[in-house]
Amino acid sequence: SEQKPGKSDHKDMLLGVLDLEHITIDDAMVPRGDITGINLEEDWTKNLKVLMESPYTQFPVYEGSIDSLKGVLHRRDVLKLMQENRLNQASLVSVLREPYFIPEGTSLSTQLMHFRQQKRRHALVVDEYGEIIGLIALEDILEEIVGELDTDVASIHHNVTKQRDGSYIIDATVQLRELNKYMDWHFPVDGPKTLGGLIIEQIETLPEGNVGTVIGDYLIEVLSIKDNRILRVKVKPREKTD
Repeated sequence: SEQKPGKSDHKDMLLGVLDLEHITIDDAMVPRGDITGINLEEDWTKNLKVLMESPYTQFPVYEGSIDSLKGVLHRRDVLKLMQENRLNQASLVSVLREPYFIPEGTSLSTQLMHFRQQKRRHALVVDEYGEIIGLIALEDILEEIVGELDTDVASIHHNVTKQRDGSYIIDATVQLRELNKYMDWHFPVDGPKTLGGLIIEQIETLPEGNVGTVIGDYLIEVLSIKDNRILRVKVKPREKTD
């Protein structure tokens, strides 16, 4: 009789489809500048508005800067304080919980496992110096996975037009991960997320006109720019010699 796949087989298939080992939390996290938190140096009315109107379930609490982190506030603790009619800044500080830190570059599959093992749903992402660079929630990882499943890589075909000389005209806003999958190319994905961003990082400035550069095995020519953004480029894979 035919053997049914086990849990490990399903896991291997999922990882194969999503390539989760090569997608990191950096791709899914909320960047430091976009983190919604509670600043104890702010007016209490403003902080109360954040608590009431924000859709998030956890909030970093800090004094002045997130680098002066005091703890993490859970929405359910806020609701409990409200029910007891004693929600104020002092009581809020009294129910803070220890933050959970994870290093940048952690793969989505690894962090999913850690969230499950430690029964956590949120974590603050730190760089090699221990500085907070973002916040990641279980929901963010799940959304990234669903996005990967929903993404039809072939749907980017309208952003890639092959030329007779073997080059390609490409919309520079295309995501590098999607472009690599669609074209079976190997642009680096550990930095900028779009082809245009990668080019700007490579030449270290925003080009003012047609500029050529080489990134790995690819010859690149900038074709058009608008509003400080690279719009269209020509990419030609270099011929490999034995």
